Amino acid sequence: MNHSTEVLYPLLILLCAVWTTAIALRFLGIPTILGELLAGVILGPSMLNLFAPNEIINALAEIGIFFLMLHAGIKTDPKDFFKYFKKAFPIAVGGALVPLILCFLLGILFGLTIKSALVIGLSMSATAIVVSLKIFKDLKLGKTKLIHIILGTSVFDAGFTLVLMTIVFSLFRNDFSAISIFMILLRLAGFFVGIILFGNYIFPHFVHIFKSRNKKAFTFLIILALFFSLFAEQMGLSFMLGAFFAGVFFHEQIADKQNFQKIEDRVFSVAFSFLGPLFFVSLGFHFDFSVFYDFKDVTFLVALIFMATFSKIIGAGIMARYFCKFSIYESTAIGIAMNGRAEIAFAVALLALNNEFMSKEAFSALIGTIFFLNLITPLLLKWCILIIKKRGEFYRLKEA
Repeated sequence: MNHSTEVLYPLLILLCAVWTTAIALRFLGIPTILGELLAGVILGPSMLNLFAPNEIINALAEIGIFFLMLHAGIKTDPKDFFKYFKKAFPIAVGGALVPLILCFLLGILFGLTIKSALVIGLSMSATAIVVSLKIFKDLKLGKTKLIHIILGTSVFDAGFTLVLMTIVFSLFRNDFSAISIFMILLRLAGFFVGIILFGNYIFPHFVHIFKSRNKKAFTFLIILALFFSLFAEQMGLSFMLGAFFAGVFFHEQIADKQNFQKIEDRVFSVAFSFLGPLFFVSLGFHFDFSVFYDFKDVTFLVALIFMATFSKIIGAGIMARYFCKFSIYESTAIGIAMNGRAEIAFAVALLALNNEFMSKEAFSALIGTIFFLNLITPLLLKWCILIIKKRGEFYRLKEA
C-alpha cells in the first residue's frame, strides 16, 4: 500500500461512516455531532478496531479544531454581543462558574486528580454555540430576544473557557507559582493588546478585501486565522484562541452581504462536513468502554450528567431570574439552552488527553457525559418552550 492509499483509504471509510450516521440521525432529530462520535467509537479500538489514532488523523483533527473555532468566531456578532451585554454577562458568569466549580468538586469527590477534575470543570463551563443554533433553527424561533441573549451568553462562555483553558494548561506544563501565573497573565494580556492594536490600526486597511468578490476573501480569512493562531502559540497560548478571535474579526458589518454568506458557508462546510467530523470521529477512537464496567465509574458518569445539567440550569437560570427579571420558565429555558456542549468541550478534552492532563477513564466519562447532554438538551428545551407558549409568555421573548 503506497503513501497516498494509506491517507485516502482511511479518509474514504471515515467520511462514509460520517455521512451514513449523519443521514440516519437526522431522521431521529439527533445532532449529527453525536453520530460522528458514535462512528469513531464503532470503528475505533473499543469495538471493530479498524482504526486507531495516528499522526495523519491527529493532524487532520487539529486542523478540524482550527476550523471549528474559526466558525464559532464568525457566528459571534460583536454588534449583538454588545447590545445584549448587560443581560448576557451575569447569565454567562453564573452559567460558566457554577458548572466549573461544582463539576470540579464532583471529580475530586470521586477521587480524580486535580488536573482531571479541572479539565472536566472547564469542559462543562462552555456552552455549545453550534448546538444552541441548531435547536433554535429546529424550533423555528426566529431572531427573538431570547436567542440573542443566549447566543451572547454562549459567546462569553466560549471566550471564558478558552482563556481559562489557556491559563490552566500553561500552569499544568509549568507550575502553580505566583511567577508562573503572572507570566501567563502577562502573555494573555499581550495577546489581547496585540489583536486590539491589529484591529484598530492594521485590519481596516484590509477590509476592502471582504467587500470584493474577486480578491480571494476566503483565502485571506484563513491566512488571518493562521496568523492569529500562530501569534497565540508564540505567546505561549492555545491556537484555538487565535482562530476564534480571527473569526470574530470577520462579521457581516465589514463585508459584502453575499460575500459574507459565501465565505461563512465555506468555513461551515469545511468545519462540519469534512475536517470537523474527522475531529469528532477521532474522539471516539479514544473512548474506553471500561468506564461502564465498574460501578464507581458508572456512578460518576450518571452523577456528572446530573451535575452538569443541574449546574447550568441553576447557574444561568438564577442570574436570568434575578438580574434580568425573566420569569421562572423563561429562566429555566435559558439554562436548558446552555446545557449543550460540543466543539469547545470536546477540544478541551482531547487536548488534555493528548497532553496527559487527564486519565483515559476520566476522558471516557467526560465524552459520555457530553454525548448524553446533547441528547437530552433539545428534548428539554422543546418541552420548556412549549410550556412558555402555553402560558402566553412567549411574546415577551420577541424583539421589540
